[in-house]
Amino acid sequence: MIDIGLSIDNQAQAVLQMLRGYDGNFADIEGLHGLSTFAWYNGRERGISLVAHHTSAKTDSLVIVFGEIRNTDGIFVDVYEDSHASTMSCPTWEDPGYTAAWENRNSFSYGAAGKVAQFVLKTIEKWVKQANREAKAA
Repeated sequence: MIDIGLSIDNQAQAVLQMLRGYDGNFADIEGLHGLSTFAWYNGRERGISLVAHHTSAKTDSLVIVFGEIRNTDGIFVDVYEDSHASTMSCPTWEDPGYTAAWENRNSFSYGAAGKVAQFVLKTIEKWVKQANREAKAA
């Protein structure tokens, strides 16, 4: 049977659906050039990588990865910046985003898709505002 969900866990799918409901909010963020989504696999963690792009080409992209934590039923959210095109994969210890992604992991309880979606929206808004300030200062 063909898996149109790409083996992404149900909690990550729920967060993604909640974020689709925020499309109007994303459209109103001045400086946000667009969002890209990718399936994200790291062993038993099978989630979504959401990449936010700023209108300034000098700004790194913001990568937000979310999915079910491999050893619990909770939801993780990793946040880091990346300047590479390979933002679909999780960073390894050799990548610049490794420390930010792994040491600053956010955890939410099982079924907290709405809270995770709100966290993602606020994280993107905060990042874009900072990128706007940096672009104006340059």
